[in-house]
Amino acid sequence: MNNAYAKVDPLEKELPVLLINGWAQPKTAVVSFMDGLQRLGPVDVLELDRSEPELRGKIGRWLNRCRTGGHLLGWSLGGQVLLRALQADFIRDYLPRIESISLVACNPRFIENEDWPGVAATRFQEFQELLTTDKPALLQKFLKLQLLGGPAFKRNLQDLRASLHESGSWSTDQLADSLAWLGEWDARSALSQLTLPVRCFLGTEDRLVPPGLAPLLSKLGEHVGVELIQGMSHYPDRSAGHSIADRLVAGVPL
Repeated sequence: MNNAYAKVDPLEKELPVLLINGWAQPKTAVVSFMDGLQRLGPVDVLELDRSEPELRGKIGRWLNRCRTGGHLLGWSLGGQVLLRALQADFIRDYLPRIESISLVACNPRFIENEDWPGVAATRFQEFQELLTTDKPALLQKFLKLQLLGGPAFKRNLQDLRASLHESGSWSTDQLADSLAWLGEWDARSALSQLTLPVRCFLGTEDRLVPPGLAPLLSKLGEHVGVELIQGMSHYPDRSAGHSIADRLVAGVPL
C-alpha cells in the first residue's frame, strides 16, 4: 500500500476549497457534494465552460488569492484539467499554498488501451457523434451513466435534472472541445511528476472510471495515494463529500 497522504489539521481555521467540475457539469450539479465538503472550508466551483488556457488562468488567480492555503479537488475531467494546470510555470510558484490535492473519480487516461482500463474508444466515439446530432439526448445519457450503481440513483437523478437545462445552454462547440479533451489527453505523466501528495478517490460502483485503476494509479509514484469510496458511482454526492472531507482531515495513510 502507498503511504502518500495529505493531512488537514482540524484545529486550524477552515481553508477555501476549489472544486473543478467534470465534463458538462454546472455548479448546480454538485450542490450536494459541496455540502459534504463544507467541513474543509468554503467551496468555490470551476465549470469547464471555457478554453483550457482560461481555466488554467482561473486556477492560478484562485491560488493567488489563497494566501493562507487552500484545497484543490478535481472531479473526473476536472482532475485532468487540474493536473495539467499544475505543470504551468506560473502556477508552480503557488504550490506551497496548496493544502491538499485530490482527484475524485478521475482517470488520467480516460480511453482504455491494452494496459490501461477506461472507456472503449468505440463507445467514446458514439458520445461524440451523439453530441453533434442530439445534444440533449447525450447530456441525459451521460447523466444517467454517472449515477448508475449509486445507492440513491432515483433521488440524485431527480435532483440533477435541473442541471441539464443549464449545461444544455452551453454551446455545442465548447462541449465538443472539452469532450475531445477526454479522448485526447493522457495526464499520467503529469500525475507522476507532481512533487506534492495526491489523493485519488475512486467509487466502487463507478461505471465510467473503473475501481480496478487503484493499483495502477499507485504505481505512478510514492506521492500518489488511492482510496475506494464504498457505494460511490461516478457522481460524488453529499455522502461522498463527507467521506472525502473526513479522510483529508484524518490524514489516514493508504
